Amino acid sequence: MLSYHKLMAKIAWGIECKQYQTEITAETGLVGKEPAVRVKVAWEKLPKSMTRYATKISQYISRNAKEYGASLAKAKNDRNQILLSVAAASETRLNIWLKTPKRTLYMRGVDLPIALPIGNTAAELESSQSNWADKISYMLTKANAAECSMVKDTVTTFNNRKFKNEMPHSCAQVLAQDCTPELKFLVLLKRDQTQEQNQITVKIGNMYEQQ
Repeated sequence: MLSYHKLMAKIAWGIECKQYQTEITAETGLVGKEPAVRVKVAWEKLPKSMTRYATKISQYISRNAKEYGASLAKAKNDRNQILLSVAAASETRLNIWLKTPKRTLYMRGVDLPIALPIGNTAAELESSQSNWADKISYMLTKANAAECSMVKDTVTTFNNRKFKNEMPHSCAQVLAQDCTPELKFLVLLKRDQTQEQNQITVKIGNMYEQQ
């Protein structure tokens, strides 16, 4: 909390939490005499999957900008930063600015509640809004997805590192776990020598589940 009107969060992950870093800043203030809020996302380095899906989202917004009554212009903004500003134009309307590394989008006098101008009936509008939100949600989920897996004797970690693993007899190994003091989850892997199958035990809080 930098002040009563400004918050900042720094997020790091990857190898020893030093591979990727982002900084998110949110602040409130005034544009002229009207209340406004600004959110800035800046980064040093991001996974290729995140930049790939961010590009798809940007392209999707660009293709549909005119339908939303927005003006869109190519620009050379900060290459490692996205800036979103929203200001009240009146009690029922907003002015919105979005700056990405290559484009600047401006929407003036957006009516509240915000609705996507797709579909003629209320049912069609609701369906189109849901589909649009689902697409964006899917892209964001895929961009941030991480998976830990073990195939035969090869373990692939969350940060996509692979190594061979020799399973001991009748002894469980930690495949993945929460590294905070609370230990919110724990995944154990054990080799069943009689059936030649891997047995996974998942602990979430005080609950256990075996597979």
